[in-house]
Amino acid sequence: SSETDDYIFTGSMNYTTEGAYSDMQNCLLIQDAALARAYTMEFNEMWGSENDQPNLDLARFGENKFDNTPHLFRVNEIPMELYFSPSDGVTSKIIETVQSADESILFGILSFTRDDISSAMHAQFNDGIPVRGIFDPTVGTGSEWETMSSWADVHIDVETGLMHHKYLIVDACNPSSNPTVLTGSHNWSNSAENSNDENTLIIYDANIAGQYLQEFARRYENSAGTSLPVPDIGCTIGDLNQDETVNVLDVIVLINIVLSVNENPTEWELCAGDADENGLWNVLDVIQIINMILSSE
Repeated sequence: SSETDDYIFTGSMNYTTEGAYSDMQNCLLIQDAALARAYTMEFNEMWGSENDQPNLDLARFGENKFDNTPHLFRVNEIPMELYFSPSDGVTSKIIETVQSADESILFGILSFTRDDISSAMHAQFNDGIPVRGIFDPTVGTGSEWETMSSWADVHIDVETGLMHHKYLIVDACNPSSNPTVLTGSHNWSNSAENSNDENTLIIYDANIAGQYLQEFARRYENSAGTSLPVPDIGCTIGDLNQDETVNVLDVIVLINIVLSVNENPTEWELCAGDADENGLWNVLDVIQIINMILSSE
């Protein structure tokens, strides 16, 4: 096959009806031959061969796998890292990503029971870095929710499906601070670290971090969160369409964002539309921009 048609499709989604239509998920479709080869190497290790016939005698799963795939990639000039569980010590990579934060830590997670990840976040919180997160409602014994709810800005998801995400967003609002997204199938649990076959991507890109921030903002607002960091891109409040005026066209753009008609607003639109600068986009922002227009007439 041609290297221009080699793709990987990954993320948190299970291939079920609920996974596709009810649960909160994130998926990535990436065209890159080197990344696809790494995923193929991991598949072949579990398949036991490099052809159409599996070899059960050579197939390796779980703790029997080796750390034998490349980890560092550059896709369209975007640096990425790829790790598989349980062979590659993924928890240490999650902790390193947490420790890299300079301004903000955001996460959405199904299962979070690792004390070491929570401790790394708490250390950052003690250094003045806000920690915000959303947990699935199925939190049980051993969940970090029990301790983090006493100090972090964390919430229980209120959607009808599972909060099936496993993502971490670092410094999404400051392009100069190396915005980072960590995502994949790896829950922050002992099973994912030591037993399960999982995959994790770390992506260093402001635009992708901004897209994940939008998803987090929607879940956070629905779960009664009230304070989000706002991208600092030097926008003009109210001027969503960047024509140096604030008028009814800007209001229409904002309404489309609030109603999720526009599901992929730009960083400028998000910044300019957040009239009360609280990191949320709702009818209060619409009213404030309308008042700006009326007061200027």
